[in-house]
Amino acid sequence: MEEFIFHPLRPGMETKSRKDRLKGEILRFHPDKFNSHIVRKLRECDREKAIEIAGALARMLTDMMGEETEKETD
Repeated sequence: MEEFIFHPLRPGMETKSRKDRLKGEILRFHPDKFNSHIVRKLRECDREKAIEIAGALARMLTDMMGEETEKETD
């Protein structure tokens, strides 16, 4: 996941810091936003799995943000 988020050729990300990239992704997969904007567009049979995956992604991204913050304080 880190390779994708921080890939140098990812459109629109050239000028953003690592933390700004992570913030954007965290907001995208935040459970409240994801559930209200994305889940309702999915088929009923796919919703539970999508919520589970988005939650896992949000936790991973939050952990990555913590690591970035630690790097700044070291």
